[in-house]
Amino acid sequence: MFKSFTSKILNGSSQTITSAAIILAAASLASRILGLLRDRLLAGTFGAGDILDIYYAAFRIPDLVYNLLILALFQPVLFQFLSVCGRTGITVKSPGGLLTAF
Repeated sequence: MFKSFTSKILNGSSQTITSAAIILAAASLASRILGLLRDRLLAGTFGAGDILDIYYAAFRIPDLVYNLLILALFQPVLFQFLSVCGRTGITVKSPGGLLTAF
């Protein structure tokens, strides 16, 4: 039952923007809850100390670099692509198709 439910949600297309927003909000909420559970388990296992601080720093630095690269590289490419599409008269039918182009 769980497999059919997840395959319907993850592989199906949303008919309205509201249903897509609900799916995105639910996934975000689940991510936050799992992150909180992970942090509580790590704090319970290692305690508040240097080891846990090193663990958090080891994840924060690559995440920062990744986000900076995505923001610095993706936005100019996206805007250039959209301006070329506007000049040539190409219409982008769906955001999924636009993201597939990258």
